[in-house]
Amino acid sequence: MSAKSTKITKKKIVLPEEVFEKNDNILHLNRMSKIFLCLLAFGFFLFVALKFSGSSVGMHDIVFSNKNPPKSELIFGQPRGIRQDEWQVWLPMLYNSYQNKFADSIYSMGAGKAALICSALPTNSIRDLFRPKLWGYHFLDFERGYSFDWNLKIFGLLATAFLFFMIFTKSNFLLSFFGAFWLFLSSAQQWWSNNLGEMLSYVLLAISSFLIIIFTKKKYEIYVFGLLFIIGAYTFITIMYPPWTIALGYIGLLFTFGYLFQNWDSIKWHNLKTEKILILSLSTLFVGILILLYYFDIRSTAKLITETSYPGKRVNLGGDFDLTKLFSEYLGIFMTDNHYPEKWLNICEASGFLMFFPILIFYFISVIKNKLNINYFYLVFFIFLIFWLVWMNFGLPNFIAKATLLNHIPSYRLLPIIGIANILFTVIFLSHKIKISFFNNNLYDKAILFVVSFVFLYMILTFTNAEVKNFFTTGQILSMSMLFACLYLVASCADIPYRNVIFSSIVLIYLFPNIKVNPLMKGLRPLLKHPVITQVKSIPNLDNNAKWIVFGNVRYAAVLFGANVNIFNGVKNPPNLDDFKHLDPEKKDINIYNRGGYINVAPYITGTDSVVFKLNENNVVNDTYSLFLDPCSDKLKKTGVKYVMFTYEPQPAEIRCMKLLSKGVTSIYEITN
Repeated sequence: MSAKSTKITKKKIVLPEEVFEKNDNILHLNRMSKIFLCLLAFGFFLFVALKFSGSSVGMHDIVFSNKNPPKSELIFGQPRGIRQDEWQVWLPMLYNSYQNKFADSIYSMGAGKAALICSALPTNSIRDLFRPKLWGYHFLDFERGYSFDWNLKIFGLLATAFLFFMIFTKSNFLLSFFGAFWLFLSSAQQWWSNNLGEMLSYVLLAISSFLIIIFTKKKYEIYVFGLLFIIGAYTFITIMYPPWTIALGYIGLLFTFGYLFQNWDSIKWHNLKTEKILILSLSTLFVGILILLYYFDIRSTAKLITETSYPGKRVNLGGDFDLTKLFSEYLGIFMTDNHYPEKWLNICEASGFLMFFPILIFYFISVIKNKLNINYFYLVFFIFLIFWLVWMNFGLPNFIAKATLLNHIPSYRLLPIIGIANILFTVIFLSHKIKISFFNNNLYDKAILFVVSFVFLYMILTFTNAEVKNFFTTGQILSMSMLFACLYLVASCADIPYRNVIFSSIVLIYLFPNIKVNPLMKGLRPLLKHPVITQVKSIPNLDNNAKWIVFGNVRYAAVLFGANVNIFNGVKNPPNLDDFKHLDPEKKDINIYNRGGYINVAPYITGTDSVVFKLNENNVVNDTYSLFLDPCSDKLKKTGVKYVMFTYEPQPAEIRCMKLLSKGVTSIYEITN
């Protein structure tokens, strides 16, 4: 046979089920989709106009005035004390920043440009144009600015998740709607006060925008989504919470390249005109420039943070994850903020996501048994999850942890990201007509799937219950094993009538009680009219440059952010180390106070001007320490402290060098000698 007559053909591997179905028209918004997005937009602007938010600001009334907020303000639900980072720290900080006209450096928040490096705070930089969460503070009053910020986390997540799923499910409205609300209603999303969802929304926006630019046939979409890509990528990166930033970044890359790989043949390379290439290049370059400018602004402050004992020098080696929490959400319906296993510390740490990724094990067995081609994205995704779980439970060599940046992620902070990835995968899996089969017998296959799922879940939940000292009843374990075994079966069998409707309905009904986790609050009156803030502002002729210190309950120090005074203690990140040169000149305790977090202050009068530091360690984070010293300490005076607030009735020895300025909910003194 001559070379001329030889014809070599390249055999194409056809996958039995495409993970991301090939689609020239990447996004098709039907009438229902447009109505849904319009309703989200209407709800967002309505909530902002009415000053609605899910803030637990009402806790200020409960804690400081021993009363509940009036029903005209607390529309729905109840404030949550566990959300203290929001109502006790971030909200007063935001109010302080608002009063200081968004200054970069605010002493009360920490050293350097502590206000600028905090992504939750607005700035005077033009870069805020590309961080929509902060827009409201610039053109609205403070209460509506906060409402704008809060509601963008909710409606923004629903909108971006919906668009993401519309792309990845080939415009399946039901599954896209379901996936968006599954993410939103999951207990980890709700109990972490929507912060995780906020980061996720910008990742999904960046992914969706990038893919639409590549595949769209509409010229105007190239420019619109080029701008949205800049907003999504820049805001996500500058939120500055490395454990979730790194992990979500991995998830974003995995799903983006997964989609491109499965649709490689569908990319019309001749349609990637100069405009698309130019917009993609310029958008990416612009994001890089914005990040570079931001880095130049914060690098000195970032260096201070990296040199702190916590969180800067925190090293994560993996291997310390509590495996019992992996499937805790199966039992989440039986937990509240006052009723949870002691081992899980609090309801936030106990919360999670419904996990369905084990379905992949059934899928792989079916593929091998029936000698089918495998979906490579499923395989890569599963290996990816296993790699993370190995890191969390057993740890990895240090060089691998550093190379993959896992050394920046505490294992317990990786769990929510696995939960999110699991939801993204499950919704995509449901969008394909995959029927897992072992014996080519419909009845046997379904029976085996159910029995194996039930045994697996019952064993997992029984083990979990044993580890938490039998917190849950046998009936609860059995009922949840039965329920989720049924869902495993439904998800695995595309031939079940109304499969997606059944699965979606049961999951959303199960998660719906989580809608009550965060309250619906109108306005921020409990903070703006706070009795402590009112007391401070009623004192005439205060020295605005002087420093304050709070002895007693550190919550009062946090509230003082809202009074716009210079607070020595409270919450700092990074700490003002210059203050401690006078308190600890030999730096013997620098590993204690060189950390971001809460500073408790208590009296310690010995006659020798002694200063004692004590780290308040716990099993989650070491972000609190106590400072014991004489309120009339000469060392304290050298730091510039002039005003002293006592949250209790001080003893005569504590106020021997002071004069009383105000007595009300607190006692406020001025150091005179």
